[in-house]
Amino acid sequence: MRVYGTTQEEALPLIISRTENVKGCWVWQKAINRDGYGITMIRSLSHKVLRVHRAVWFLVHGSWPGDLHHTCGNKACCNPDHLVEVTQREHSRLHYGDLCPGGHDPSFYREREKKGRYCRECDRLRVRARRRGPEAERIKALDAVARKKRRHSSLGS
Repeated sequence: MRVYGTTQEEALPLIISRTENVKGCWVWQKAINRDGYGITMIRSLSHKVLRVHRAVWFLVHGSWPGDLHHTCGNKACCNPDHLVEVTQREHSRLHYGDLCPGGHDPSFYREREKKGRYCRECDRLRVRARRRGPEAERIKALDAVARKKRRHSSLGS
């Protein structure tokens, strides 16, 4: 997991030697994190674990990037020609399109630890409908039944 370059000049050739060239991508062959990105530690840059593509960007361009987009779509690729620095909003649009399924701007998206991405505006409207809509009583009754089922199933196991 470590790249033992003592200088920044030695680090890039070491990184490249630990990749495999697949259709132009420099695919990292060492440690991969759970999100699919190559990771390493470069002593001359920092003493913490870095995503390889970000380290390569620094070694090539001399500055740490903001958000990087892989134009090849391969998260394990660290070829600087396949990386483009973008804003967070641009990056979100590149990955998820211009609108959520409810027709809202993707800047409303947020992450939930267990549920993944969600649109804040859609979530707000869903909660409002549960509380005030014409079917509010029916929705509340269904929620109560679901809670009761969950409670009984957790007691039985």
